[in-house]
Amino acid sequence: MAARVTVSPAPSDFPVQARPTLAFRAARRLLRGIGRRLFRVEVRGLDNLEPGRGYVIIANHLQWIDAFAVVAALPAQPRIHVFGDLLGITPWQMRVVRRIGGVIPVDRSDGRSPAVLEQAERCLRVGGSLLIFPEGRCNETEGSAGDFRKGFAHFALNTGAPVLPVGLTGTRELWLRKRLTVTVGRPVSTGGHSPESLTAAGRTAVLALLDGRVDRGGRRLLARQLTTLF
Repeated sequence: MAARVTVSPAPSDFPVQARPTLAFRAARRLLRGIGRRLFRVEVRGLDNLEPGRGYVIIANHLQWIDAFAVVAALPAQPRIHVFGDLLGITPWQMRVVRRIGGVIPVDRSDGRSPAVLEQAERCLRVGGSLLIFPEGRCNETEGSAGDFRKGFAHFALNTGAPVLPVGLTGTRELWLRKRLTVTVGRPVSTGGHSPESLTAAGRTAVLALLDGRVDRGGRRLLARQLTTLF
């Protein structure tokens, strides 16, 4: 069995910026190419984006592929930084992640550490985008979302960055040529909101984007391999 990373790296190991690096652009281009060959990916609502604007991006969470799907679907600039846990990946995967960047690593045992929170807000203040899955874990049911945690709302309110809702459909179970949908909603302004009301508004906006037309599949080729790839 391959060794796994057991200590989360420091947030400072992953610099934040609005401009995508060459490694990030190359990785994103590779993701898009692989995605088109393995799945039937439909992206909707890109006209809701203001070019060059940084957002707190929130999405429902169904499977390992979700962060890759959002990063591949949205524009390369401003650069998206994924707020997430890196524990349990292999050392070679960690080396790849360090090379590409675009991550704010979170240790689940200390997710509220000042260094993590400061790095997330720094990402938004320099013009980057921050991708968060507010459920904190994968939901087992397509077309729904669990309770949202308030962290994303605090980041948005503290920096003034609007919240961008994204709905993911079809990613819970994966197989070759399955239809996956990434739907971008209208940004939610922070004006007049408290952390509680913005959290509720964000969840409502994400739920409104979930497509009920889930691909039930035929032969479901490579279903086990693709669903459990990570």
